[in-house]
Amino acid sequence: MQRLGIIRRRVIYWIGSDVTRLTPQSRFVAGCSNIAGSSWLAEEVRDHGYACAERLFPVELPISDVLPLPESETLQVLCYVPDAHHDLHGSPEIRVLVEKFPGVEFTVIGGDGTWWPDSPGNIRFLGWVDDPVGCLAGAHVVLRRTAHDSLSAFVREGLVAGRHVIFTYKVPGVIHVERGDITALLSRMDELNTRFAEQRLVQTSVDPKIRGWLSDTDAQLEALSRDYD
Repeated sequence: MQRLGIIRRRVIYWIGSDVTRLTPQSRFVAGCSNIAGSSWLAEEVRDHGYACAERLFPVELPISDVLPLPESETLQVLCYVPDAHHDLHGSPEIRVLVEKFPGVEFTVIGGDGTWWPDSPGNIRFLGWVDDPVGCLAGAHVVLRRTAHDSLSAFVREGLVAGRHVIFTYKVPGVIHVERGDITALLSRMDELNTRFAEQRLVQTSVDPKIRGWLSDTDAQLEALSRDYD
């Protein structure tokens, strides 16, 4: 189809764990324009020997401003963990947190929790949620412990909503904790829980330029359209 002129350009958009299946010296991949949804994924593609640009995937966020923190007696933590490949989404680390902080309430969206059938009472699973705004409004902390991911909509929503976002990658506005660093993860959660108990936990705020970068789908689409042109 490309030889016939039906396809003018092949583009691969790398978004997450697909990068783990990438091998060096692929003539097909080398013949494509490679784009990744984050700087760290782009670097992984480059490490395999391919040129790769970074382009944020256009996602229209359901919120545009900071939400008030919920009034509750306990710290509320929101997680995204689908049942399939739950370990890649941080389920082992979440189990540690849930067990170490019985006084903190955890809510998981994206899955029914089949990976933890005997889970304790301080975690609940809501399954797939079409409108995450209500869940974000009920959370103080957004927790994303993925092994391989771009800058996901879940993290972007948490930042724009003014939540304390704990993420495995360095992004402006997040609390960065490397995947697998349980000691640091427990410490950050303990700090947030202490601040909550002392009524010192307030909303976060991101730089207006960062907010625009996360929210401006027109600019995101325009950047991608140039790559596909």
